[in-house]
Amino acid sequence: MRKKVVLYIIFFLIFNFSFYLIILHTAEKELNHHNNNLSGKFLMEYNTIVKDFYNLTDFIVNAYIYEKPEILDKLYDAVIENKKTDEKRNEIYSILLPIFQKIQLKGYSQIHIIDHRGFSFLRLHLPAIHSDDLKPFRSLIVKAINEKRKIIGMEVGRHEIAYRAIYPIFHKGVFLGLLDFALNYDFILDYMNKELNGEYYYIIQSSSLKSMKDEYLKRQYKKLSPDGNFYIRTESPKFNNNDIIKILNNISLLSPQNKVYNLPNNLSMILLPIYTFDNNFLGYAIKVEKDTFLSTNKRFRIIITILFSLLSFTVVIFFIIIDRKNEILKKELIENEQNSKKLSEINRLYDIILENSNQIAYDYNMNTGKVKRSGAIEKMLGISSKRFQETDVTDFVARIHPEDRAKTYSLIKLYQEDNIKFDVKYRLRKDDGTYLFISDQGVYITIDGEKHIIGTMKDITPIIKYEEAVQNAQRIESIGILAGGIAHDFNNILAGIRNYIELIRITKNLDILDSFMEKTLNALDRAKALANQLLTFSKGGDPLIKVVDIKNIINTVATFSLTGSSVKLNIDIEDDLLNCFADEHQISQVIENLVINARQAMSDKGELFIKAENYKHHKDVNSNLLIPEGDYIKISIKDTGHGIPEDHLKKIFEPFFTTKKKGKGLGLAICYNIVKKHNGDIEIISELNKGTTVVIYLPATDKKVDQNVSDTKSIDADSNLKIILMDDEDLILDSTSMMLEFLGYTVYQCKKGEEVLQKYRELKNNGINIDIFILDITIVGGMGGLDTIQELLKIDKNIKAIVSSGYSDDPVFSQYENYGFFSALKKPYGLDDLSKAIKECF
Repeated sequence: MRKKVVLYIIFFLIFNFSFYLIILHTAEKELNHHNNNLSGKFLMEYNTIVKDFYNLTDFIVNAYIYEKPEILDKLYDAVIENKKTDEKRNEIYSILLPIFQKIQLKGYSQIHIIDHRGFSFLRLHLPAIHSDDLKPFRSLIVKAINEKRKIIGMEVGRHEIAYRAIYPIFHKGVFLGLLDFALNYDFILDYMNKELNGEYYYIIQSSSLKSMKDEYLKRQYKKLSPDGNFYIRTESPKFNNNDIIKILNNISLLSPQNKVYNLPNNLSMILLPIYTFDNNFLGYAIKVEKDTFLSTNKRFRIIITILFSLLSFTVVIFFIIIDRKNEILKKELIENEQNSKKLSEINRLYDIILENSNQIAYDYNMNTGKVKRSGAIEKMLGISSKRFQETDVTDFVARIHPEDRAKTYSLIKLYQEDNIKFDVKYRLRKDDGTYLFISDQGVYITIDGEKHIIGTMKDITPIIKYEEAVQNAQRIESIGILAGGIAHDFNNILAGIRNYIELIRITKNLDILDSFMEKTLNALDRAKALANQLLTFSKGGDPLIKVVDIKNIINTVATFSLTGSSVKLNIDIEDDLLNCFADEHQISQVIENLVINARQAMSDKGELFIKAENYKHHKDVNSNLLIPEGDYIKISIKDTGHGIPEDHLKKIFEPFFTTKKKGKGLGLAICYNIVKKHNGDIEIISELNKGTTVVIYLPATDKKVDQNVSDTKSIDADSNLKIILMDDEDLILDSTSMMLEFLGYTVYQCKKGEEVLQKYRELKNNGINIDIFILDITIVGGMGGLDTIQELLKIDKNIKAIVSSGYSDDPVFSQYENYGFFSALKKPYGLDDLSKAIKECF
């Protein structure tokens, strides 16, 4: 281990040193590139100003000299013809003076007209001085006269250093002289100091100032250092940087060239050599500026070096740690192998336990939708363990019995919080298509931020079958008791009906006859209600859902159910209570059963409170309600009776469960069945010696109640509708035909569907159209109503038919519109029911 550490340290030192050399080389290249950019930028700034001077001068010469012959004419007369020389000089001065005054603002120091001999003709900056010979001390003038062409460039004069632009003047084919413009060099540097970033100077070597008069030289320039070779302007900004002075004093040892010096304090000095018009070295233009790149570059080198050192040091430490970890991991791997063997043994024992106890353990990842399982998979479901060990949750859901899926999903959703346990029971399909009863006990937990359900599924089929056998035995016993009670009630009703009919036969008094007939009809309604009660209990009687006014039902039924008792009724109905979707007769039966139960619990005294209100159900509501989200009517029926013991509450909705001596245990079971078939829910809250509250929830709607008129007097008897009536019961066929004929309709009787089709074709061939068909669902030994309507629709898709039945469990009856019918008649029905059904066809 120690040898490896030494090797790592040597590697660290060599690697860091190599990297440092690379950083130095890279930084030097970047600095050279940066300095070239600085030099190029300064040259561009400098040349731009000089170029602007030459461009402006060209413009002045073209616009004000050559395009104005009057100046040339006057100059010609003065210098060639020698006519009125002074007068012409003054006239030219007057013309050019405004121009000169304007360009003086641009840094122009002179406009000088020189005649063809080299003598001064007119100085606009010194108009009183003229006629002096310039050739002895201005070689540039001699060059321009001899070559008679435009000459530009730097010139050190007797009074100033300036950029010159000298133009030859020709007129009438004769060389008249020169036009000399001067841009003071000091102006260029002053302008750059004012307008641009940085400090600008220039230095002139001593030999270049020989032509300048001493008085001007002493007044405008001073030596950079007593023993130096360069002069600097007296009026230059403060110039006391010793590093700069030291460099400039030594610069004469080098050949003139563009040069950048990087100084302390983040300063850069750029030198630009300047030359005279005849290409003689004059001195340097200098720019000193704050250069943040220097500090940035330096910091970059330092930071990169430090970071790389830290990185390489970290890598070394990392490898040292890795080596150490590897040694530890070797030990842990040995321990893990030993533990893995022990864990495998434990898992094997766990699988054996699950296998022999008919259980499957599972882990459902709710984020990925995957389910892992182990245990008695093959034994319970007949599936290969490998095939079903890990599947998508949808494969599992598809195996749940269709009738149990919604209920199972709803129950599990109620417990979606960490560490909350649940226990649900459902049927699960085996591979052979049969179903097991499963007890699923699980818990919600979070693992690594993902939601999981972990639990076990146990086969409880033997337990369920045993309980069903016991329950069936109890039910058979209870049905015997119930049958005796029902037979007793039916015999009483039939005895009353028979007695009333006997009285009708022998009575001749019409008033008494009407009374007997009314009582007979009431007895028949009681028999019909008893039959409906039996159908509902037997899970039949699907509701005929429509929009109903629940307020009217509550008021009417509650008041009637308490007739003859001392119970005080308090009804509180919300003003803006919505209507609801319901079967009016079945919901009336629910209200009636609950009110009668409450009346009996209070021994016909006490107070009964009924409250109806709008209720919006949300998923997040903390309740056990198994209803979808949406709007509901909440009806609470609260009594002040003795209450229900807690152990009875769990069985309260079970059929045949009762605590009454003469009770049959059907009332609340029927209520539960009806409410569930209405897609609602029911719950009971009770406290001993304080009372019981039953709450029902029914789907609400803002639709209005359909005001159907069932009054027989409103039927148009003159319409003479033609109706085919099909029923296999002669009693029904005869009595219904008589009622229809009483209403003024023509009736054709048939006992089965085949006869209906034959009769319909015969009548149609004879030009007789049938307006309505009334078809019984169930026909013994023949085609029933459903098959008949399908055949009729093939003949004429516009036919109108009414379905009729004495047993309303058939879905055709509760959802008649889906099968092509316009209305439904539940047996036994009366004249009002018949009339209403016919009206619904139009």
